[in-house]
Amino acid sequence: MTIFAALISLLLTGSCSQSPSRASPNTPDILIGKALTDKDASDLLNRLQARPERTAYDEKQYHYSFTQAGIELICDPQDRITTVFIFAGDDHHGRYMGDLPRKLRFSDSRAEISQKLGMPSMSGGGTKDTMLGKIPIWDKYYFPTYSLHVEYGTNGTVNQITLSTPGSELPNK
Repeated sequence: MTIFAALISLLLTGSCSQSPSRASPNTPDILIGKALTDKDASDLLNRLQARPERTAYDEKQYHYSFTQAGIELICDPQDRITTVFIFAGDDHHGRYMGDLPRKLRFSDSRAEISQKLGMPSMSGGGTKDTMLGKIPIWDKYYFPTYSLHVEYGTNGTVNQITLSTPGSELPNK
C-alpha cells in the first residue's frame, strides 16, 4: 500500500487513535520533519477529519491540502513533512481549529506575538507590489528545529502561520 493510501486509510478509519497512556502533541509543529506515517503526525492529521488532496510540485516535493481543515503540508519524496501552512480561514481555506504552535492564537496582534515569542528574526511586508498587490506584514522566528513565519491580515491579527524545516523555507514575501 502506498504511503498516500495508508494515510487515507488512517484518516477514514481512525485506526491510529491515541494511546491513553501517552500524552499526544496537539500542535502542528510536531509535524515538522516527521514522516506522514509517524504516529504523532498521523494522530494529528487523523484529528482533522478531512481527506487530503495530493499534488506533486515536482519530483522533489508533494503537496497535501486539507483545505476545509485549514492546513496544508509540503513533503519531500520520502513523505517527510518539510513545511506546514496553517490558515485562520479565508476564501480558499477553512479555519484551522486545533491548537497553534507556541500558544499562539489567530486573534493575537503583532504586539501580542512579540510578547509571546520575543523580537522576530526577520520582518517584512506592508508594501505594495504591482504584480501581487499589497504584501501582508509578516514576522519570522527561528527555533532550533524549524522556522515560524507569521503573516498578519488587514485587521492586524494572525492570518497564516507557516512552519518550515531548515533549508526548506520558501523565499520571503
